Amino acid sequence: MRKKKKKKKSSEAFYKITKARVLVFIIAILILFSDKLFTTYCTNTFSSWCYSSLFIGPLYQAVSVLLIEKTVLYYIISLLAIYLVICLFDYLYKRLKLNYKKKLLILILVLVLFSFIIFFRPINLNKYEFYDTTGEIKLNALFYTKGTNIFKENISSDSNVIMYGNYDVTIRDLIFEKNYIIKGNKLNIDKVGYLLPGKTQLILSKEEFEYISNYFLDFQKYFFELPVQYYLYKKNHVVSLGDIILLQCEKEAFERNSRLPVYFIPNENVYEEGYIEEDCYKSIIINNKQPTNLEILDIEYQAEDFNSKKTTTKISFTIDVESGRYLNEGNKGEHSINQCEAEIYSFGLEEHEKICDNADILPEFSNYIGEIEQYPWITGIKGFNEILDTSLEYGTPTTNFIVIRDLKVFEQLDPMIIRKIETLIEKDLIEIGVHTYYHRRLGGDILDDKEDLKKSKKYFEQRFGIVIDGMRSPYFAHVENDRIKHAEVLKKLDYAYFSHFGGFEDLDGVSSLGQNFFLSQGLDNLKNFIKENPYVLTISHSWDIGYYGEEKEGEIYLKQDDEELAYFRKAILLSLNEGAIFVKTKELVKEIKNLN
Repeated sequence: MRKKKKKKKSSEAFYKITKARVLVFIIAILILFSDKLFTTYCTNTFSSWCYSSLFIGPLYQAVSVLLIEKTVLYYIISLLAIYLVICLFDYLYKRLKLNYKKKLLILILVLVLFSFIIFFRPINLNKYEFYDTTGEIKLNALFYTKGTNIFKENISSDSNVIMYGNYDVTIRDLIFEKNYIIKGNKLNIDKVGYLLPGKTQLILSKEEFEYISNYFLDFQKYFFELPVQYYLYKKNHVVSLGDIILLQCEKEAFERNSRLPVYFIPNENVYEEGYIEEDCYKSIIINNKQPTNLEILDIEYQAEDFNSKKTTTKISFTIDVESGRYLNEGNKGEHSINQCEAEIYSFGLEEHEKICDNADILPEFSNYIGEIEQYPWITGIKGFNEILDTSLEYGTPTTNFIVIRDLKVFEQLDPMIIRKIETLIEKDLIEIGVHTYYHRRLGGDILDDKEDLKKSKKYFEQRFGIVIDGMRSPYFAHVENDRIKHAEVLKKLDYAYFSHFGGFEDLDGVSSLGQNFFLSQGLDNLKNFIKENPYVLTISHSWDIGYYGEEKEGEIYLKQDDEELAYFRKAILLSLNEGAIFVKTKELVKEIKNLN
């Protein structure tokens, strides 16, 4: 009975609340409270005074190890755990059959040992897992740490274990890397980290990925084969077929792992070929093998070259944006349409603008064959929409010399055209040039010509908030029918160039650079022209996209042809595949001028 009673007393002694235990418990609470202040302040600011004393440094270090996660429940559990530890120490301390001095010495040694174990416990980066940006591949990452440890010592290390402190950590492998921050004792990620494409990779925006994907799909649609390359205008980078396929494989990997896409391609790489059973992304990233069996990507054509990155020539696609094939006094016919014949033809004109007895000032339209609703305006609207859409879909720039009267009509009949222009201006994928206000034939009254050129430039600059550099005259006419005088007038009006015909010429500060390829000459001729010339400056009209001219009774009539609507798009796709470097006309003019 006595032994049982003794055991009960021992149990009561273990749980018994004493003044000493309460005092130690209060001290423990103060330590926890202090730690909360220190970790909140020091982790955010990491001021030098956090480590200015030998007491605060180790205290912060030791306690913060135990309290990485600061939740209310965790604090409650921590308080209970600390109280039990206090009870245990007190219980064991009282049962040691040693004198006071020895007990105190042992207690001090235990506390010192405990402090040293915690204090010198390093941060081990190997306890974290790192994956590529898709989450598909687990990486064997390398670490590079730079910063200051708890003793205020400067540290630069490639070790995976480091003492607590304030560090910038670069974690990387051959392709992926990411910078993290360590403040105190915690890396700013959970147990799993996802690295991003490193310096050897070119990161693409979602929009750039869509440009490439649209090009890839449409090239197959129109040419029934795979393209060999693509030119990314905004980054001045040639993308090989191997890069394009890698992007398609990345898309699948991101979708499989429900990861937000960060698309990338190598800056430089030579792909190898190989048969792939299922996961083309891993095959390309790990083994650098491109799939010869493209059926895994639902591609029915065979690849001929995964690594083509040729560049041939600079190309600028220029378009005269107008409607219905304008005619002047010199080339109008008996059956051409005067704008005063019906309200649809004079749509948008004020009464004082209806100068219907002089086609050099207010031109007439070619007649048409068949049923064409809203003629002539639909011919310009349909073609201009196709031009703008190709730029939006493929990221390719064009230069558009626009008749202002036509643009105003377009805005009333199809307001989305203006939205598209504004979007392309924001993306820097369009150059706007002057093509006069009404498609006026220059060379008549010089004051009227000057006023038209001045008014047109001012309209575009105020309407779209841009600077107008260039112009193209209707019918390639010149002010006073003299190209030198024409250049003098343009210089006074702050134009930088005009684009009519002929090679480059600097006319006292105003450049002349003419078109050298009519897009109507055919795609085969365009392909050869790209290969054989130092630059290509194409010309087409918005009304000849989706329509063609047919001779009848000695005059040209317009006729609808939906197959022709894709012709301009095909020309863009072909040029990209042939290694042409896309530029705006003002960029081409500037480059040639610098070379001269």
